[in-house]
Amino acid sequence: MENMPDADPDTRAEVDLMILDYIVCTTIELALYHGKEKSEGRHPSNRSLSWQFNTTNSTRTVLLHPDPLPRDMNIKIQVLEFAQLFFKNLVFADQEHAPSIEVLQDGMCTDYVNENTVTENQTRPSRTKLPSGEDRLRTRNAYPCFHTLVELITLCSLADKKLPGDIIEHFVALAAWDVYRLEDRSPNGYKIFMSHASERLHGTPYARFVQEYLSNFQPPIDPPPGTRTGTPPQELLQNKLQRSVFDFLACLMKTLDSPVLIQLERGKLVGLSREETEQLKGRVGL
Repeated sequence: MENMPDADPDTRAEVDLMILDYIVCTTIELALYHGKEKSEGRHPSNRSLSWQFNTTNSTRTVLLHPDPLPRDMNIKIQVLEFAQLFFKNLVFADQEHAPSIEVLQDGMCTDYVNENTVTENQTRPSRTKLPSGEDRLRTRNAYPCFHTLVELITLCSLADKKLPGDIIEHFVALAAWDVYRLEDRSPNGYKIFMSHASERLHGTPYARFVQEYLSNFQPPIDPPPGTRTGTPPQELLQNKLQRSVFDFLACLMKTLDSPVLIQLERGKLVGLSREETEQLKGRVGL
């Protein structure tokens, strides 16, 4: 039997892009469903979601894709990367035997800029103006909650969306609480954190709000040992943040086109009527 000729690279890249779009969107949908279930008091399988994240990341590394990616696809990948970071730092972080999530950072979703703003002789700027390299790694390790907020701000900038004030406030309050807990091990730790936050958010529309909030923040007073209390304030705030973030991501995903494979299943491609979609499917043998 004669060897089958290799697929044209451009054709393969287009097919791989459709596959990538499908698996990324289904993984995001699972993550949002998982978050909704947890916010309603149910207990979905953390390991199932972790496995889905890690499998999707592995698949992404072997698929061809056009460069640059289409804007919607770039946003979807950024949503996926943020969702993984959010689960890792704020959902699974305090759970015993929490599953591991290997967040694929700075991979395929490295940058996006409108094609009309770039000439052939220009290089595309980074998708974020925030520091990278050693400083970025230090932020992830020292201030995981704040780093997660920074990544969400980057996502909002990419998607041209405004981040709701309650989400910013909840993120900053949780980050401040984390720093206060470490004050005994790091003298002046809170002042250092305030300076760091100001530097990282400089030039963003949220910098002034965050700085004023941190300047006036007062951590709650811990109750005396043995005192019966309800749910700790920090846990209540974290639950509110999770619900708000999952709702925000769900609304964002509704503004993006569904994967082509799902559109074909529904019988209508974006920009075509149902009749035109059926004619197209017939021409390509679907």
